Amino acid sequence: MILIDTDIIVDYLRNYAPAVQWIESQEEEILISGYSCLELIEGCVNSKSLNKLNSTLSLFTIVWSNQISNEYAVDTFSKLKLKIGIDFVDCLIGHTAVELSLPLYTFNKKHYKHIPKLKTIQPYKK
Repeated sequence: MILIDTDIIVDYLRNYAPAVQWIESQEEEILISGYSCLELIEGCVNSKSLNKLNSTLSLFTIVWSNQISNEYAVDTFSKLKLKIGIDFVDCLIGHTAVELSLPLYTFNKKHYKHIPKLKTIQPYKK
């Protein structure tokens, strides 16, 4: 199993060739945080973009973090919001990865590098 971040799905939705090739070449189950789904839905501007998103999301398994991970996310957010400007959604996604003992495939190293025990991987070249 691999867990991908919102930015990877955005690249895929935009038909960015390296993202499409990478996702379609994966043999492992691809997971996406439910928080990423919410973030992606928030970015939809019309029913066409929402339908495209829902179709794309059906390719992945959606996972949610548990209460303990959410409590860690709140603590991380409290410590880092003013210090580095981290978003609460990034805290929730990062702690979901930690809970699952999985690296997070992302290009957002700026924020995620501050989450304890979280490993990130950039899956393709940008």
